[in-house]
Amino acid sequence: MVHTLGWSNIMFDIDTYRKLCARLCDRAVESHEGRNRLTFILPHGYVIKLPKNLAGVGDNIHEGKKKNTGRELQQPLKSEQYPRTRLTYVDGLPVLFMEEVSHAHPNEIHRRLGTIPAWCYHTDSFQVGFTKQGRLVSYDYGIN
Repeated sequence: MVHTLGWSNIMFDIDTYRKLCARLCDRAVESHEGRNRLTFILPHGYVIKLPKNLAGVGDNIHEGKKKNTGRELQQPLKSEQYPRTRLTYVDGLPVLFMEEVSHAHPNEIHRRLGTIPAWCYHTDSFQVGFTKQGRLVSYDYGIN
């Protein structure tokens, strides 16, 4: 059975989607359901974000394209930082792979960096944290 997401031209097989969800649930050490996406934290330091609706499709595409330039990477306190991502398509559905980020409370950020970068306050619900390499990044910066 083919399913269409809202008014989009993105079509995918609903049985394939269900099988993908089941496979990710089996492999994930943790999973979360947001308004627009399912998030699966896998054991080897990465996260998979699977869209639930058209807004989730847009979020995945946006997060998959957003990268830091060399200059931005050299100024982590001035420019919003993003984790490494890879966008791939499974039967026409955009699936986002992202390096795992551990959420950080403002107190922890201040303790580790000596300050809290202004861009953290502009990130939806302060969804920022540290990568395994110790970079402070935003981990949920979709457009919806």
